[in-house]
Amino acid sequence: MTYMLCIPFAALQPAIRRHNRILVLPNLVFVTLYSFQPHKEWRFIVYVVPPFLTAAALGANWIWTRRSKTVVYRLLSLILLASVLASFVASGFMLAVSSLNYPGAEALNRLHTLVPDSALEDPGPEARVTTIRVHMDTLSCMTGITRFLQQPPPSRKAASHNTSAERPPLHYIYDKTEDEDTLLDPVFWDQFDWVLAERPERVIGRWEIVETVDAFAGIGIVRPGEEDIEIGE
Repeated sequence: MTYMLCIPFAALQPAIRRHNRILVLPNLVFVTLYSFQPHKEWRFIVYVVPPFLTAAALGANWIWTRRSKTVVYRLLSLILLASVLASFVASGFMLAVSSLNYPGAEALNRLHTLVPDSALEDPGPEARVTTIRVHMDTLSCMTGITRFLQQPPPSRKAASHNTSAERPPLHYIYDKTEDEDTLLDPVFWDQFDWVLAERPERVIGRWEIVETVDAFAGIGIVRPGEEDIEIGE
């Protein structure tokens, strides 16, 4: 309703036309110019949303404050209320979908849960700190992994006060190497304890797949006799 009703309506009202023009026209020019760029991303034009919404609010306010004057304004006001409810439902649906788009973050969180139970059963009587080396591939880093999810190194106090009867604190070392030549070197993979990878067959060495994280890739039609469908690349 923002683009189909509120903004055009505000542009037609003499009392708020000037304010609408100041908000809309410069940003339309901005979007038009960026449309000629070969590389386009939503983050490049996201700044136009606040002024567009402000212009839409002018039109919505004009309609709502006159809802008791005519049947047309009353009908438009009901449409505005319905659009708010529809927007809330759509936002909730998109929120649920977007929560499935971060398999990298989910994989790293699961790794942090698995490591204490599987890799530290016998750390050794002299261990003060156990180092865990993790390689994270490009897709993992692009789908939710941030420094906020990475475990900080243990403090010196925690390491120095650790006794043989206690489980040593964990020191995670995270690697994000992308160089193809390095990734093809078998020696490179020998240093890691865990790997987060989109394609396990590209990880050189003898590795065991512990867990698999699924993610939302899109909507497709599964024909009779097909068990699964691959969407995207």
